[in-house]
Amino acid sequence: MLSQTTLFFISVLAGFAIGFVYDLFRVTRLAVKHHNAVVQVEDAMFWLIAAAGMFLLTLHVNGGETRAFSFVGAAVGAVLYFATLSRVIIKIFIAVITVIKKIIKAVTRLILIPVRFIVKTLSVLASFAFEKVKLAEKPAKNLLQKSKRYVKIKKKSFKRSLNILKKI
Repeated sequence: MLSQTTLFFISVLAGFAIGFVYDLFRVTRLAVKHHNAVVQVEDAMFWLIAAAGMFLLTLHVNGGETRAFSFVGAAVGAVLYFATLSRVIIKIFIAVITVIKKIIKAVTRLILIPVRFIVKTLSVLASFAFEKVKLAEKPAKNLLQKSKRYVKIKKKSFKRSLNILKKI
């Protein structure tokens, strides 16, 4: 009788553990958006973990003999966990995840400071160089336009000269 009572209370503790593991899955779903297919895979993983845990419990504690009251104890433990500790545990996990997200965000910002500086410096240098090219283009463009006008003028004067020579 003592061993059955012990098995029942160990099963209740296993139910608490199963509830805690399920809360871990729930918190990951709250922290990171999941697709429905991923949620289904996670649920299947949870039930495999829970079944393996209960199998190992009955194997280790009760010599592999399955007793209905051990499953009832696990169900009672899970219900007690969800009724008492689940909300508190989830709030703690969410607070921890929020702090971790803030730390990651701060570290990312610190890492990006030199990168932003380099990008800004290169963009300023590139715009400065581009402006210099534009400034350098203007005299070249002006020279090209002047040379075109000069060629046109010379062409006209050459044609006039030919016309004058033809008349003579």
